Amino acid sequence: PNTRYEPSAGGFIMLDKIIQKVTNEPASKWLNENVLAPLKMEDSSFDVKVDKAFLDDYNVAAGHSPSGGTLTGERYSHPEASAYGLHTNVKNMANIIAMINQGGNFNGKTFITTDLIESLLTPVNELEKRTRGLGVMVTNFEEINETGSNFRYTSSGQCTGFRNLIFGYPVQGTGVVVMTNGNAKDGPRFCYDVAKAVVDTYGWE
Repeated sequence: PNTRYEPSAGGFIMLDKIIQKVTNEPASKWLNENVLAPLKMEDSSFDVKVDKAFLDDYNVAAGHSPSGGTLTGERYSHPEASAYGLHTNVKNMANIIAMINQGGNFNGKTFITTDLIESLLTPVNELEKRTRGLGVMVTNFEEINETGSNFRYTSSGQCTGFRNLIFGYPVQGTGVVVMTNGNAKDGPRFCYDVAKAVVDTYGWE
């Protein structure tokens, strides 16, 4: 603990199984009802196997390989629903940023506690300008008790065929979501450059 960062997809597989055991229903169903619905993420789903009607109705993007070709089957299904199974879009992801920026509140209701939001955004090592909180990267944490204007949290999402990124500025109440359906080697950098361009345009930093 507190010595290095490790991805936790395996931990989410265990979480899925715990949810299934406790609720006696698939984790994806519980997540849809208790996470996505309260956040008004109406165009999103944690279902591992999404039916064709959903794909057609919501014009779901197909993933692409590093060479630019469409993935066989258009997208992969991952058993760890809560880690890699989310089908969503930019508008719905913005609701998550809004919830975090409002201290865990969304649509007039408490979604998660303010204490948990503070834990999420508090870095392991406050002396570093860019380090990790509970699940997100945090930048310029030391300024939050001064101007706070540059404090930012960042989270990226990557699976075969897709690269995504969010920036959130809780003090300013703003943020940006970038989603791509490509698998290029420089995909994460592309997402960062797009997000940074938005930040620069609006003068958030």
